Amino acid sequence: MAEKAKSETRVLYEKLMDTQPDFRIKGKASAYTSLNGHMFSFITKEGGLAIRLSPEDQHAFQKKHRSGPVIQHNSTMRGYVHVPESLLKRTSAAAKVLQASIDHIRSLDPKPTAKSKTKADSRKKVAQKKAEKKKATKKKASKQGATKKTASKKKKSTATKQAAAKKAAGKKVSPKKTKSAASTKASKVRKAVKKKAAKKAAGAKKKASQKPGKAKTKPKKKAAAAK
Repeated sequence: MAEKAKSETRVLYEKLMDTQPDFRIKGKASAYTSLNGHMFSFITKEGGLAIRLSPEDQHAFQKKHRSGPVIQHNSTMRGYVHVPESLLKRTSAAAKVLQASIDHIRSLDPKPTAKSKTKADSRKKVAQKKAEKKKATKKKASKQGATKKTASKKKKSTATKQAAAKKAAGKKVSPKKTKSAASTKASKVRKAVKKKAAKKAAGAKKKASQKPGKAKTKPKKKAAAAK
């Protein structure tokens, strides 16, 4: 019974959709139409046609055609109305309801489809991988820079230590050199002492020579005898 109803409704549904060349019926087991990821019409499991409308149009339609809510698999399909067979057979009248449905769907934000979602996820993964690669490269460069800086600092420290050691070694006098210097100093002192002693002796001698003394004369007798 439902299959026969579905088949009859399908024929009328296709005739109705011919008024909208930009759209085509999708699905084989469950025929439906969609726009921007939003489904706006489909054949119910009972074999009737359901169309999605705005809240205002839905209320007016249900009041005019005495149509109740669309329930599928124990769930109320929000925004959908049952299109009576009598209305569906009048294609021109049903086309106005269909146009109102399409206008309402166009006013909604596009809903990502499974295909677009897959592409978006793929792009996101690529971007994430690029970001991770960039972060890893930056981290590696930072690490290399830190290592280079540490090496430079270590080199500088080593050079400073070597310079300090060299300076300290330059100031340090070897025992041999110290002994030689001491010997030279002692020799100079001895020479100075000798020089001073010689100078003192020379002075004393000069002073002694300048004092008046008794001249030694030979005895007269001896001088006469000699004659």
